[in-house]
Amino acid sequence: MFKIQIIVCNALALMMGICTLAQTSGEIHGKVLDESGQPVPGVIVTAAQGDRITGASTDDDGKYRIKPLEGGVYVVKVQASGFSEYIYESIRVEPDKITMMDPTRLSLDQLIGPPIVILPKIKLISYDGDMIQTLTGEELKNNAAAGGGDINKIVFATFSDIKASPDGEELYFRGSRAGSVLYFVDGMKIRDNSLTIPSSGISSLSVYTGGLPAKYGDTTGGVIVIQTKNYLQELYRKQNQ
Repeated sequence: MFKIQIIVCNALALMMGICTLAQTSGEIHGKVLDESGQPVPGVIVTAAQGDRITGASTDDDGKYRIKPLEGGVYVVKVQASGFSEYIYESIRVEPDKITMMDPTRLSLDQLIGPPIVILPKIKLISYDGDMIQTLTGEELKNNAAAGGGDINKIVFATFSDIKASPDGEELYFRGSRAGSVLYFVDGMKIRDNSLTIPSSGISSLSVYTGGLPAKYGDTTGGVIVIQTKNYLQELYRKQNQ
């Protein structure tokens, strides 16, 4: 019986981890083309954050989708047989967003040789066309309201279309009633509206003011989604300082 309980507990912990990642994860999308602009299938593309690597291969249309990825900064590598390796540094992934990368174009002038390092221009789009604004951990460092870690104060001071009650304990999104704001921390719903998290431990803070994804439920107010930093993110940041 004791062994069965251990197995059940481990399974539940694994399921909770998977659910958390699914709720707060982002994606990286892109494509690989040849010199003439034709898609190249079967190319291996990986996204690495510290020692953790997630990968995918291009389909018949030359497209790839790497998911799920926790919010943070990644190194993306494109490895096509017979060509130099393409390395895209400092690719940022944000919760509930797709990072769209510029197409990788394979050139006959870039046959096997040293890696080609690229600092691309990245475009972020939302999954459901939702109205979302995001603060990264780096941006919070320069936010005057972030010092005490009071989430409501950070949101109220940063986003002009959000109002606060006189005591600062309630936030109002577009005239919503008190208590209608939902908070999610690493995918877990938090009911405490006086949430405090040290700003140094926040990877990203996203605020939805409308068009909420279905996974956040039905609310007349807004949703605040917080992704905290993990060990791998901190290790990568320190290595690149």
